[in-house]
Amino acid sequence: MVWVMALAAHAAITNVSSTYSECEYPYVQPFNEKVMVVWSEKEGGIFNIFSRIYSGGKWGGKVRAFGSSMHSQFPNLAIGPGGVIHMTWMEGISRSNREIYHATWLNGSWSGGTRIHASTWNSCWPRIGVENNGTSSVIWCSELYPFNNSHYNIVGKRNPKGWSGGVATVSFTPETISIHPSLAVQANTSHACWMDGEEGSWIIAYARSSGSGWESPVVVSGRDSGWWPGIAVDSNGLAHIMYSTLRRAPYYTRRLEDGSWTQPVPVPGAAGHQRDFVFLEMDAQDVLHASWRQTINGNHNIVYASATAQGDWSKPGYVSDGVECRTPVSRPDNLGFVHIVWWDEAVNHGDVFYTRVESGGGGTSYLAPVAAFTPDPAAGPPPLTVRFDASASSDEDGSITAYNWDFGDGTTGVGIRSTHKYLQRGEYRVVLQVTDNDGLTGSAATVVAVSDPPVARFVMTPEVGVAPLEVHFDASASYDPDGKILSYSWDFGDNSSARGLTQDHVYEEAGNYTVTLEVVDNYGINALAVRTLQVLRVYPPVNVSYAFRENRNLFSLEYLYEVSWQENPLNRHYGINVTRFHIYRRTRGGEFSLIKSVAANTFSWLDRHLGEEARGDFEYQVAAVDDQGNESAPQMHESFSHPDRKDAINEFFRNGKH
Repeated sequence: MVWVMALAAHAAITNVSSTYSECEYPYVQPFNEKVMVVWSEKEGGIFNIFSRIYSGGKWGGKVRAFGSSMHSQFPNLAIGPGGVIHMTWMEGISRSNREIYHATWLNGSWSGGTRIHASTWNSCWPRIGVENNGTSSVIWCSELYPFNNSHYNIVGKRNPKGWSGGVATVSFTPETISIHPSLAVQANTSHACWMDGEEGSWIIAYARSSGSGWESPVVVSGRDSGWWPGIAVDSNGLAHIMYSTLRRAPYYTRRLEDGSWTQPVPVPGAAGHQRDFVFLEMDAQDVLHASWRQTINGNHNIVYASATAQGDWSKPGYVSDGVECRTPVSRPDNLGFVHIVWWDEAVNHGDVFYTRVESGGGGTSYLAPVAAFTPDPAAGPPPLTVRFDASASSDEDGSITAYNWDFGDGTTGVGIRSTHKYLQRGEYRVVLQVTDNDGLTGSAATVVAVSDPPVARFVMTPEVGVAPLEVHFDASASYDPDGKILSYSWDFGDNSSARGLTQDHVYEEAGNYTVTLEVVDNYGINALAVRTLQVLRVYPPVNVSYAFRENRNLFSLEYLYEVSWQENPLNRHYGINVTRFHIYRRTRGGEFSLIKSVAANTFSWLDRHLGEEARGDFEYQVAAVDDQGNESAPQMHESFSHPDRKDAINEFFRNGKH
């Protein structure tokens, strides 16, 4: 199975150290809406402890916290009452004299480092926690015999009144190798875990102390199964442990109320885990926060995930974008964020990086895939061949690995696309089930109807008429042979539509309109009926003309215009009953007004008894009117109407154009 990991929604990644010197083993501590990061950095061949603080949206300068002529390495932080930050680290020039130190930070500065354990032998990997009463608890790995890797113990020390007390043994008898401890403090109880055994036969062990001494250790993992553990404690005082394994996935277990431990299980979605330190911490809401190293696209990057106190994990998401990232630390604050640091060996010999994620929002949650598909067609008469396409299915936090079809007729299929033939009439419930790379499933279903289609029919009344024309449409003649019609949809052909068994629609303009009725039955099968509607107009008269005349006699002078026209034969052709003609007049350049209405059998008219103003330019239009009162567009002919054009007028009458 190929694992595709989601990118966790994180803030910008910051290179905290920004140096070409070798840096390693960072640690982070959120406090008072600020963040402190510490790490080991080599200067002149010697490792020193450096720190930086993030406050008010920006990073402060890099500060050498502790350093001397000896190596200062493996810093570890914890916060105590009053916001005091405690740090412990290892200091020494060689394995023969490594010692454990402690310091506190308050009001912007570090106290002087205090040696809490002097040894002529090797002491390393200190871990610190602070009890509610302010007492610091520190454990570390201590070499029992100089230069002998086969004898290490985990030891511890508390400072209720200073560091003058003795060292307590935390781990098993001196005959075993106990290394790489982890410490968590809840209330006034310290909880520790560590690797124990020997190469090729490691276990994870656990012990706790309430101040009166450490209880006997117990084994919480199987033989040959644990490295570099992390520990956290919930509000009930129960420990949670996660550790690295050879199985390329970190394992998780937790303590129960009766003192037993759950069976260790791999953290879901952590395939590709690289054996390295894992980090685990519990916040005030009993949410676990974990980070570890994992191979992603060929590089080693840092992964973050969260879990409930019952061990229900979110999907891991990577937070780094490096090459050789190591030893992550992920610590929650009380503002809803988790602060994460690590170092990348491939950047400037090892630089320290920081980012943050929303609490509990590491990778995306484990989400089931979403199944979606389309049948084409979804209904039709038998035999019906349907093509099914599930390419719209999705998996937000991974990938879909299997598509399984149930065609509803006792047959099945597989694949993102499939084709099936239905031979019998009926309704078939088709189910698609998809499976993702996490083994989660999702399903979707639809019904394929194998049925005879409906029959679409309609009448329109009238089928021809003059605009504006109101038409009544009736689809009552439509039917479905094996079901019922559920919807009637009309397209009137003039960019308008409607729904319903019957409709009335008005056509404002003349023209030929294609009217379409679509009916859909209870199986979703459709049918169409198409008819053409002819919407006419009243056609204007033709050969409209007019001419100016003077009617002179011995005693009078009359000015007049003769207006003439001819019937348009298209009106008779289309059955349009013209009942009269309207005559309009205007002075040239003015507005036309109706001055006369004449019967349909009249084709000329004299506009008489005009005054001297008639010698000006008059213009005329003639329109035809049908028996419904519909009027054609008025028709006008440019005539010889000016009195200076008498020769042209006489020629007009001689040619019979009037």
